[in-house]
Amino acid sequence: MGKIVGNILGFTSAGNQAAREQLEAGKMAASAAAFRPVDITSRFGAGAFQTGVDQYGTPTLKGASYTVSPEMQAIQNAVSAQMPYSAMQAANVTGQTAPWLMGGAQNLFGLGAQYLSQSPQAAAQDYYATQQALLEPTRQAEEARLAQSVFGRGRAGLSVGGVNPDLATYAGANRMQDLQLAAQAEQAAQQRIGFGAGLFGQGTDLYNQLYGLQTTAYSPLQTQLGMVQSIEELAQQPLLLGAQLGGQQATAGANMGQSLLQAGLGAAQSRLQGNLAGGQVLGNILSSFAGRK
Repeated sequence: MGKIVGNILGFTSAGNQAAREQLEAGKMAASAAAFRPVDITSRFGAGAFQTGVDQYGTPTLKGASYTVSPEMQAIQNAVSAQMPYSAMQAANVTGQTAPWLMGGAQNLFGLGAQYLSQSPQAAAQDYYATQQALLEPTRQAEEARLAQSVFGRGRAGLSVGGVNPDLATYAGANRMQDLQLAAQAEQAAQQRIGFGAGLFGQGTDLYNQLYGLQTTAYSPLQTQLGMVQSIEELAQQPLLLGAQLGGQQATAGANMGQSLLQAGLGAAQSRLQGNLAGGQVLGNILSSFAGRK
């Protein structure tokens, strides 16, 4: 009977052993799939990873850093030292020219608004009235001269259809001139509108010149910032490459760990099934003894 009890206890121990083997297989698989970055150094910098282990002994990543190589650091420091001067110089250039360009642009906008404040009809009427005012003194003088000439030549009493032919000819010439002025007034109104719109375009050009000047003035600073940033990116490459290699290693380890896990689970399961089969045989024997009693 003691032998039977010993066998039963042995079967229980076998089950516990199988569970421990399965747990161990899982740990091996997790360890194989752990992320293991690689420290790499280049002429531009170096990448370093701080690793450790968790409570189960699995490798873990605790931190990462990179350093710039001394040669690149010297270049970076030299360029950085120039940046305050470049920024100050750009600010001086824009500060000195901005008021003039902005003031000129605002004046052009104001003039353009004045030219566009009138409707085309009002602009044409103003032009016509202005030209008439300019012609009026000349016409009055010409009429006086013509009247004196007619009187001096004894033609004052000459009339055709109730109108002196000399004065009628002059009046007809004035009417033709007025018609020409009316046509010119339409063209002048259109030109006025186009000129006003052009002033807005010129004002916009001044603003664009201001922005272009600012861009040009800050171009050295932008170049310097770009150089500093490029050095930083070059120095980061070893860190990124080390992380990439660590990721590839983790992927390969995961595949290997999966194989280890499956193999460990299979072995533990086979051992457990063998012990259970032995237990079944023992059970049958015990049942046989009980039947005989």
